[in-house]
Amino acid sequence: MTQFFKDNLTFSSLAEMLDLPQAEKMEMQKKIASWNLAPWEDILVNQLSPLSSAQGFNAAKYDRLISVIRRDAASSAALSAQEIDTLKFEEFNKKPNAKDIICRTVYYIINFGNSNLAMALIKKFTEQSSAGANFFNFSDEDLLFYKKIYLILACNFFDYLEEAQQFLLLNGDLLCLALQMGFDFEEIIANYLQETPSLFEVRNKKCLNFMSALADNGTVVGPPNEQELFSVYYWIGLFRTFSQNRMTEQKLKDFIEGKKFFTMISDADRYLVSVILSLYTRLADESLMGLDMENIENFKPDITSDITYAIFNRELTENDKQQIREWFSQVSGEQVSAYISTVIDLQGVDYKNEPVLSNLLSVSDMYIDFYKINEPLIYFDEDKKDFILRKLEIITS
Repeated sequence: MTQFFKDNLTFSSLAEMLDLPQAEKMEMQKKIASWNLAPWEDILVNQLSPLSSAQGFNAAKYDRLISVIRRDAASSAALSAQEIDTLKFEEFNKKPNAKDIICRTVYYIINFGNSNLAMALIKKFTEQSSAGANFFNFSDEDLLFYKKIYLILACNFFDYLEEAQQFLLLNGDLLCLALQMGFDFEEIIANYLQETPSLFEVRNKKCLNFMSALADNGTVVGPPNEQELFSVYYWIGLFRTFSQNRMTEQKLKDFIEGKKFFTMISDADRYLVSVILSLYTRLADESLMGLDMENIENFKPDITSDITYAIFNRELTENDKQQIREWFSQVSGEQVSAYISTVIDLQGVDYKNEPVLSNLLSVSDMYIDFYKINEPLIYFDEDKKDFILRKLEIITS
């Protein structure tokens, strides 16, 4: 089973960090060892019922949880496909054992890798709530529980989600909650990209869409304020400015370790910022794509649809132009414009240098001819005496 979580955020790892008397710690270690948790169970237990230093280690509480999810003794059975098909969360949540049933169902789904049941349950979340798991009539405690359930399913079955659902995970408050739960989005996305067709164009476009989702995420990571500071997009913008759009691991290290930007936020929020910026950086440098970018020319024949590489790295050939026309036939004119301008912006391409400028002018002519519109992708502004790129926001679905 692929590991989509961070080892230092499992139940066992966090339990070791509790400040307990030596005798109590030894008893705790003995109890945890008796459960014989598999790695995926170890993270799941803490996701369903997080440890806290304030509450300490409650052996009876976790004995019961593990009994429920493994369905030992007389605990509740998992929901069947038929029961999920008719599930209405608001009615179901009134049952005294509703959470036990849901926890057992999630355990069953992950244990057996049952993607059909996972997607059926995710579909119910989507139909009956907003933004994935926002149920309007639930208490705060219940709302948090169901958000976690949604995230456990969505992160473990990320490959099966629709693009809009993937975008949603990175574009709102679910992202920060998932990170706090221990999910490793770099691993999740890397696995997803490497399972997709091995085309640079396909994987690169997905990376750009994920970057767009992060760059537009307004979730606050830091103290609330009226100026919308400390949002995810604020931190990304700040880091891009700091790195002069040359985002590298070293630049990120320098940014995170510097005291200048983090005087007003907690260590926990600082950790979240570092994880989000690391994900953004690895999407930008294409290291999650699973392709050898330094030797990409060695396997170019397999990258049959590499439009981006051709436009920004060499003089276009007739074969490239034919592939671009085929691309036009599959997407809208707005998507073409948004995609090209977003690549230039996020990757810091100087589109006024050759061969990029000539290529863009050529692509723009093809664009006008194919879509029969009068607005070019790039044009020369007589007043500014300069070439101007037409920009649209990237389209994600």
